[in-house]
Amino acid sequence: MTREELAGLLDDLAPDLAVLSHPWRLIGSAALMVAGVDWPSCDDVDILTTTEGARALEGIWSDCRDHGFQPDRSAPFRSRFSRYRFGQARVEVMGDLEIRRLDGWTLLDPGPLSLHQFGGGMWPAPGLDDQKRILQTFGRPKDLEKVAMLAGVVSARRR
Repeated sequence: MTREELAGLLDDLAPDLAVLSHPWRLIGSAALMVAGVDWPSCDDVDILTTTEGARALEGIWSDCRDHGFQPDRSAPFRSRFSRYRFGQARVEVMGDLEIRRLDGWTLLDPGPLSLHQFGGGMWPAPGLDDQKRILQTFGRPKDLEKVAMLAGVVSARRR
């Protein structure tokens, strides 16, 4: 998804997200783009929320749910997960996302909420330092690529 496509999708999702009574925020590539980082595109929109928030979105978006997709159970993540299709775009919802560590499962701490102006609205996503920390925690090659890029962005913004 380009920046323009992401802005359009978020505008489409905004009414449903506005009525969600549980905390939520964007993470991943969409969060980078919303926060103003010059990231070229995103494959999907990742929404981090609580288990209750994920359950609520399952009800709101039941007609768009992709029941055929199941997350890899051997992955170092677990959550109340669901995937949705909105036209060509995918939205993935993670309720109470946990990361597997050597000592067991740990709830992801996304840090304080920041609001970012993007497209036609204000969007919740972690600040850039927290996005960098989250990506480092995930540790996958695609996440570490973003960490390397973010190191330069964060340094430049502090100057």
